[in-house]
Amino acid sequence: MTGSAGPAPVDPRPFRTMQQSQAPWPRMTIAGSPANYWLLDYDTINNMQWVVSAKDTRIPLFPDPHACIVGTVSQVINEQDGDTHIWVTMDGTSKGRFACEITPQQKIAPPRVGQHIRVYGIFRYDLQHSWPEIHPLDHWEVV
Repeated sequence: MTGSAGPAPVDPRPFRTMQQSQAPWPRMTIAGSPANYWLLDYDTINNMQWVVSAKDTRIPLFPDPHACIVGTVSQVINEQDGDTHIWVTMDGTSKGRFACEITPQQKIAPPRVGQHIRVYGIFRYDLQHSWPEIHPLDHWEVV
């Protein structure tokens, strides 16, 4: 076969081998919070190589679960389990929406549809729905 060999393969090493100083994503903070949040975009999330829990290899993990995303609220749904699902169309794409969830224990008012927001929280992969999400949401702000 002649011609280009195509793009280089994705580095197969799991994210847990990467030191925080090597991570390619910028960090965001919330005033008064000790946590730093990775600022993730749509392409980064969709191209992630998830690692698995040492306790249960069926559970995908992110090495430092505090993350944030930026986008426009497209839908807010009060679920039967008491969680509030906030669907955010992330900046830079029209391909899909990202799930963010407020739990009843948090007492955080949800944003309104159409608001452009930054969402902070715990980034995880929901096996029940087969999608990445921020659950629980720690904080959101209009940007």
